[in-house]
Amino acid sequence: MNLLKEKDIIIPDYTTGDPFVDAGNLALQALAKRFPDKNIFDLIKFVSKIYVDDWNGKLHSVFHGSKITNPSIRGPERKKKETLKLYKKCLCNSDEQLPKQICRICGNKGVLIKSGRNFLCLSGSGKFVNFHHSHEEGVQLCAFCLTKLFFLPLVVIYLGSNLAILDCNSDGLKNFWLKETLNKNLDKKGKNISEGILKYKYGNPVNAIFNMASDIITANNGLIKDESLLLYHFTNYGASPDCNIHSIPNPVFKYMNYVINLCGKDWYIFINRYYRIKKSEWDGVNQYWLKSGKRPEKIEKNDYLNNPNIVFERLIANKTILPLLCRFFKELSSNHKQSFNILLADRYVMEVLKMKKEQVGLIKKIADVVYEITHNEGNLKKYLTMFEGASKAYQLRHALLKVIKQNYMKGNKEPVCRLDEYVDYLFPDGQYWGEVRDMLIIYLYEKMHDENIKIEVDDKELEITETENITLTSI
Repeated sequence: MNLLKEKDIIIPDYTTGDPFVDAGNLALQALAKRFPDKNIFDLIKFVSKIYVDDWNGKLHSVFHGSKITNPSIRGPERKKKETLKLYKKCLCNSDEQLPKQICRICGNKGVLIKSGRNFLCLSGSGKFVNFHHSHEEGVQLCAFCLTKLFFLPLVVIYLGSNLAILDCNSDGLKNFWLKETLNKNLDKKGKNISEGILKYKYGNPVNAIFNMASDIITANNGLIKDESLLLYHFTNYGASPDCNIHSIPNPVFKYMNYVINLCGKDWYIFINRYYRIKKSEWDGVNQYWLKSGKRPEKIEKNDYLNNPNIVFERLIANKTILPLLCRFFKELSSNHKQSFNILLADRYVMEVLKMKKEQVGLIKKIADVVYEITHNEGNLKKYLTMFEGASKAYQLRHALLKVIKQNYMKGNKEPVCRLDEYVDYLFPDGQYWGEVRDMLIIYLYEKMHDENIKIEVDDKELEITETENITLTSI
């Protein structure tokens, strides 16, 4: 067997597309920069000491049956010795007599190692050969990918009972994730308080990925705009390996980037408004949750961080949040101490729903006309109720035609909208009519808020649309 010299072995830095290998590589490359005098085997010994001595080998959710977690390998020193011996054998072997094959992860050609869940998460056990290509006893990995996986525990977190990693495809994301994981682990190691894989403050993965997105945007001063986030929520443990992938698509991330930087306070109030909290009520004046009862008490945010949040659930499922914004702005219109930032709705329809600027401008123009006509006549409530009660497209069009006719009867020089505007911008092909209705209502409440006008429209009069199954009264 030909052996390479230890000091000559350098693990290449490249992206493979496999989230586990790439996360391990992120940790390895960061450690190599932090400790430039250590070679790869020095780093393996350093990390083995953390895993075995500080964490007591509690890595079953990552490496099932590895040298560190295998109960047949007893004693901390033996576990560390066997681990180092394994990676030396893999990395130093340059025997030309052995067949060269293509690594299943990175695609490079070399001497491969059959790997199961003892190395690669969710890859199956060697006993179940039907799980793998050509009935092999594991996934065929090169020594480089195998080594990168060893550093994976340093950049995963416990999110509830399972583990999580954030897909890192940019420098901004990488720096954020290293700060959240590796740097904290090394800091704990330096203070002798490292006890295991880090625990995140969130246990709900949907809430967690949106909190991470907010932190990334804040940490990078809004400079990251073209990201889409993926959170892998997984466990490699024993009889119940599992993985769920949660994603924030690019349009939603861009929307969050705009509103957090331009009206962050309003955004966070909006988010807090839509947590699901049993036996509670929202205090619209003070903008916090109260426990229901004879003596309502404020509920602290830490008490409901992991409760389901309707805004997050709908954004991640690619469902509209306009009905939620309608309800939110309706509440604000009766509470003039709070700001009414229309940017929350404007940016949403343009970034996520892809409304054109011309369409948004036309809806605003119609809202101005409706407000002017009806406010002067004192029947604004009648038209507001008509718009909110429109559950089908023809009902909205009927209400708009009434406004168009009323505008004409008043002798106003300009029509509410011209035919080509109606066809091309108000109801263009592919545009859902309910979004037009919701934005029209939002702009009317903005006018009422600005003019300090209070009109009570009962929640029972708010109707669902024909393709939208959310009611404002049930939130």
